[in-house]
Amino acid sequence: MSDARGRGMARQVHSGVQARPAARKAKTPAAGWRQRFGFIIAFVLAALIGLPLANALLGEIAAMVLAAFIGGFALGRMTLRRR
Repeated sequence: MSDARGRGMARQVHSGVQARPAARKAKTPAAGWRQRFGFIIAFVLAALIGLPLANALLGEIAAMVLAAFIGGFALGRMTLRRR
C-alpha cells in the first residue's frame, strides 16, 4: 500500500508525516473579476459624464471637488485588502 508519491503507508505512520492529496484542482479565475470590471465601468462613466455635468450645473470648483471624491473613492477601492 502506498500514497501518490510512492511512499509506503507504514513509513508515513511511523514518521508522523501526513500525506497530501494526490492531485489538486486547478484554481478557477477569481470570482470577483466581474464586480471589479463593473466598478471600472462605473468609474469611467462617472468621470466622463458626471464631471462635465457637474461643471455645467454647479461650476468649476464643484467639478474639482467631485473629481477629488471620485478619485479618492476609486483609489481606496483599488487598494483595499481582500481575503
